[in-house]
Amino acid sequence: MAGLMSPIPCLLFELLVHSVMHQVELFLIFYTRIMLKEFSSLILFIACSIFSYCQVITPFTIRTQATQKGGIRFVSNSSVTCSGGTCAAGRNALPPAGTGTNNGFTMVYIDADADGSTVMSSSDSLALPGCSEITWAGLYWGASSAVAMPNYSSRFNIKLKVNKGAYQGLTSAPANRQDYGANYFAFTDVTAIVKAAGINARFTIADLITDQGSTNKYGGWTIVVMYKNDLQPMRNLIVFNGLANVTGASPIVDVPISGFLTPLSGPVTFDLGVIAYDGDRSSLGDSLQFKGGASFLTVADAIHSANDMFNSTLSYNAVLTPYRLPSYNNTLGYDASIFVPNNAAKTYIGNGATSATIRLTTGAKRS
Repeated sequence: MAGLMSPIPCLLFELLVHSVMHQVELFLIFYTRIMLKEFSSLILFIACSIFSYCQVITPFTIRTQATQKGGIRFVSNSSVTCSGGTCAAGRNALPPAGTGTNNGFTMVYIDADADGSTVMSSSDSLALPGCSEITWAGLYWGASSAVAMPNYSSRFNIKLKVNKGAYQGLTSAPANRQDYGANYFAFTDVTAIVKAAGINARFTIADLITDQGSTNKYGGWTIVVMYKNDLQPMRNLIVFNGLANVTGASPIVDVPISGFLTPLSGPVTFDLGVIAYDGDRSSLGDSLQFKGGASFLTVADAIHSANDMFNSTLSYNAVLTPYRLPSYNNTLGYDASIFVPNNAAKTYIGNGATSATIRLTTGAKRS
C-alpha cells in the first residue's frame, strides 16, 4: 500500500529495537525513554447532557489495556447536523471560534453515502504510520433519543462499511448498551473488522438512529483503535469506559481511574482522550481537569479553551481530524478528541503513580 515502509526494513528495525530493549531493560530502564512504560492513553466515554443533577451513571472501568509500543487513535464523526438559516456559518467556524450550537438549529441526519437504503451515514479514515499492527478496536455510538422517534427499537443496531464494500449490520450486546434520560449509548467490539481492513482504511457508519428534526439534538460515533508499532516508544495503553452526566445544577463530577503504573523515574508522558455529547461551542463553563499529583490541573489546547473544553470538535493534539466526510469544523453537539498535555515538569502526574482523577465541570448553561 502506498506510503507504507516495505516489510523488510520494518523487520530489521524491529529486531534491532528488541536487541537494544534487552540491554536497556537490564541497565537503563529508568534513564532512557525507549524503555519507559509511559502512562500514555486514557480513553473516557463521557456524556454531558441535559439533566438536573450530576453523577457517574456507569462507573468507569477498564475495557482493554496493553503494554506495548504504539498508541491509540480515534476514527469518528457525527450523525446529525444543522439545517436552514445561518447553518453553514455555524458548522464551518474553526475552533475555538464560533457561536453555533444545536439549540439554535433544527438538526437533521447527515447522509453522505448516496445510498438510498440508509437514512444516515458519515465516515472517517484510519491512517496509522507504516509498520503498525492493529491490536484492538471498539465502536462507540450514542445520540439523543425519544420513544416516539422513527426506528427507536433499532437504536442498538448500526451499519458499518469498509472502503467501498458492502454494509454489514452490527448489534450492541445487552451488557454494552444503555438508555439514560433522552439519550442512549452503545458499544461493540470491531477488532476483527478493523484488523482485516488494515492500517489505512475508510470506515462509514450508517443508520445511527438519532432523535432529529428539531433543536437541541446530537449524536455521533467513534472507533477507538489501539495499535502496536515497534518503531515507537513503549507505552501503557488503557481504554476506560463508563457514563457520567454533568449539568449546571450540580456542575462537578470526579472520575477516579487506576490500573496503570508510570515510570519509577525519568519522563512521564500521557495522552487523554474524551468522547462527550452536547457540548456547545462558546457556551462557557465546561472544563476538563486532571489530578495525578497534589492538585487538579486544567487540560486545554489551541482549539479547546480552558473554559469551553467540550466545544463540538473532533481532533488529535489540537488539530482537527482531516479525513472525515463530511468534515464539519463544528459538529454541533459531539466531541471526540485526544489531548496531549505538557507533563515535562511532571505536574499532571509523576513517577510511580498508579491512580489519578479526572474532573469534569460545566457552567449553568444546559438547556
